[in-house]
Amino acid sequence: MGIRRWARWMGQHEGGFGLGSARAIASVLDSAGGNGISLVGPGAVSAVRALLVHVLSESGSGLDRVVVPQLDLDLLLGRPFSRSTSAAMVVAPTFASALAYVDSVPGDVLLVCSPDSTLDDSVRRLQRAGGATQAVVLGGAVGRVIDVRADGRIERQDGRRLFISPQEVLSGLRGACNPGSSRVSRPRPVALRVLGRPRLELWANGVRRDVTDLLTSKQQELLVFLAVAPDGGGTRRESLNSAVWPGSPPTRPYNSLHNALSLLRRSILDASGGTIRDLVVRSGPFYRINRDIVDVDYWHFRGPESGRLPLFRGDLGEGIDSLWIDLPREAVRRQALDSATALLERDSHTSVAIDTLERLRSFDPYNEGIYREIARAQLKIGRVDAARRTYSLLVRMLLEIDQEPDSPAWARWDLTG
Repeated sequence: MGIRRWARWMGQHEGGFGLGSARAIASVLDSAGGNGISLVGPGAVSAVRALLVHVLSESGSGLDRVVVPQLDLDLLLGRPFSRSTSAAMVVAPTFASALAYVDSVPGDVLLVCSPDSTLDDSVRRLQRAGGATQAVVLGGAVGRVIDVRADGRIERQDGRRLFISPQEVLSGLRGACNPGSSRVSRPRPVALRVLGRPRLELWANGVRRDVTDLLTSKQQELLVFLAVAPDGGGTRRESLNSAVWPGSPPTRPYNSLHNALSLLRRSILDASGGTIRDLVVRSGPFYRINRDIVDVDYWHFRGPESGRLPLFRGDLGEGIDSLWIDLPREAVRRQALDSATALLERDSHTSVAIDTLERLRSFDPYNEGIYREIARAQLKIGRVDAARRTYSLLVRMLLEIDQEPDSPAWARWDLTG
């Protein structure tokens, strides 16, 4: 079912979740054409939520998938993103990776995103033979611009409402993103990101605030250490202290740890207006992340393989050079590599796999196996010249350490020409 046929189908089905006229949503999409639509005005966020509720909740929509960059889904959900259990939704770590994903899959795809300087040209490029891409932009001026009032009505179109209750639409979207749950779980007000450079965010009333700058480098390292520690009763104080403060004096070895935790508690209390207190909780000699209020990307990354790659934004605890991080960092790289390789074996999402492999190569520039996987992915989509450049880059990198590629492993591809 094409995007226009889907829009007409949806126009015949009225829904709940505080939605307004399904025919209004169908009409907006049906008139968007190949250049996409931009929703602006005080009701734009709720209008996009209403659209997604329709797409994710109605079983006969005919769309193959919805693609949303993570930051945009965070905004729409009003809380830090937790891995969606909806098979129809793909959450990409960045706008660029969302475009790469859309470009790599067949079928009818709905791209939902915020404005980007390259978006206009990208939307035109993504109008593909054999499948359609529809872009819905929150703000900006891409394609047809639709002005949505705070009450859900479209300017200059009497009686048409895209939503009725903003709060119900928000609840509906949260439920649609997790259709396997009987209820929407209570959102956690703190998001800790440890894949890539550490980042700490506080959430309140649907607003995200980055408070990473409030943390010292040691406080960041402490949080990363606890985030990757085995789940259970927590980490012993001795292990935590010796990893993060290996040079502590034997007379009072825990001074730095206790001071870091005290200052962290005070900073978060001040930043949250007194509503958030302990990111780290203690039980006797054991410390752990407070799972009641903190969501950590690494925990989701360790989950099912299907949701792993979109979470891989960079090396674990980027910028931390302590000895303790080497093993978990290598484990994360290996998991990302295995997941990218599995995608290639299934002949799916090749561009997403290449993007991940390129990031892994930047962390491990002398790993010949990564170069081979990149070249294999490039050959799979017909980019022979790119595969040759990958081989040439490997040759140059190995020359720096007086090594050369394993010729038999590359021979079947004949990339030396």
